[in-house]
Amino acid sequence: MLDASTSGSYLITAGHCNLSDRACADRLQDLDPAGNLINCAQGNLQDLKKQPYADSLASAVLLASLTPGIKGLTKEELVRHVMAPGYDPNQFEGTFQAFRTYGSYFHEREGRFFFDLEENENAKVEIEALRLSDERAREEVKTIWKQDLFKESQQVVFFTEPEATRSALEHLAKNSLRFVLSSRRLSSVERHAIYFGSELRNQILLLEPRDDTAHHLNNRDVLTAAKRAIAASSLAPTASTSERRTRYENISAQERRNVRDLIKAAGLAYVRVEAWGDRHEDSVFELESLGKPGTSRRSWSICGDKSTPNPTGEHLKKSFRHSTA
Repeated sequence: MLDASTSGSYLITAGHCNLSDRACADRLQDLDPAGNLINCAQGNLQDLKKQPYADSLASAVLLASLTPGIKGLTKEELVRHVMAPGYDPNQFEGTFQAFRTYGSYFHEREGRFFFDLEENENAKVEIEALRLSDERAREEVKTIWKQDLFKESQQVVFFTEPEATRSALEHLAKNSLRFVLSSRRLSSVERHAIYFGSELRNQILLLEPRDDTAHHLNNRDVLTAAKRAIAASSLAPTASTSERRTRYENISAQERRNVRDLIKAAGLAYVRVEAWGDRHEDSVFELESLGKPGTSRRSWSICGDKSTPNPTGEHLKKSFRHSTA
């Protein structure tokens, strides 16, 4: 520990038993001959290496997890092992919370923190979710929206930009309604561009969030839940026991519900073409809420007598057929 400490250290603490120092790691194996717990701590340290006090915090907690007697350290004890004059308490707090959130082997019991061989599933999911891109999360959001909420996967496209959306619509069957789901409110220019030049445009139903502030594919809460759902689902097959597998599956299911609930909270609105022109300036689009009975008969015919804030594709198909019968 003396060799591993920095020059000018006046006090040697457990934080100087540096896991990254080969000599210290070798000495620690006297307390953990198999090296199992050391490997767990090193894995968490590697995941959180960029945190300012990750080395000293992980080292102090591991030493207190291996030595006989009371297991682990309180936060106050940990501060004394890690901090030194000139250190930033805010950075320490950030590092400490990162280990609590993302340290898959970092545990708390009765106010004491320690490393243990048993994984913390939620922390494991959090760290795996951090490795996922926003694009991957957006694809998961679309899948959950189509399969779990809209319940229509064949005749639906998501709005990206007008030309790509129009092209995607052309690849769908023309003998049935085609749906466009938008994660945000569109401008009249974008709405017009979807329909302009499309075949059988009267059978294209454009649906947007009722909440004009919503943007599901950019919403941080939605994307975070989607990433956790993906991470938990991918970790489930790797679980060492059926009980752990079930816990991962439950986390994934809960996060999928969170995605659904956030989308449902924004509601859904049908964009009705009130007047059409070759230019967007000559076209009129009316937003009809699917969550409340409309004031116009046309909105009622599309929504149906049992309208809901988030109708399924099948419900809209039935309502449309009824209104045109």
